[in-house]
This record gives sequence, structure tokens and C-alpha cells, in this order.
Amino acid sequence: LYAIFTKWPLHSIIEQLPPHPSSNLTKVTMLGVEGELEWSFMDTHSGMGIRIQLPKLTPNRMPCSHAWTLALSEIQNYEQA
Repeated sequence: LYAIFTKWPLHSIIEQLPPHPSSNLTKVTMLGVEGELEWSFMDTHSGMGIRIQLPKLTPNRMPCSHAWTLALSEIQNYEQA
């Protein structure tokens, strides 16, 4: 699953419902940035989701200045959750 966002969040954290992470198998990366991103389960009154900590990047290290893409693997299908 790819998630594209056009506004960098204030505290470098993205919270999303769905997708539903699959235990500790879920992996999150940002295109153009090395390594996996830290994430945690998010449980709200609306359901389960994922909270992703974006990397601390200076403007000259940003892979792009208009939009960024996260790649999420090993997530649950919304209908199966």
C-alpha cells in the first residue's frame, strides 16, 4: 500500500485509519529515504489504525518538496480486520 501526502505534519507524525497493522510484521518506509520508519498501533473510538513517526529531515535532505510517499507492507485488508 502506498500513502501519498502533500503537507508535512507539524510534529512529523501521521495517524491513519485504516490501514490496520499486522502485529509486528508491518513495515513502513518512505520513498527516497533509507531504512524503516517507526510506527505504533493506534486504537481510537473509530477503530484501529497506525501512527507513523516520519524521519527528521532538513530541507536539503527531503526526497521531494511537493509530496512524499510512504510504502506500507504486511498490513491487514480492511474487510478482513
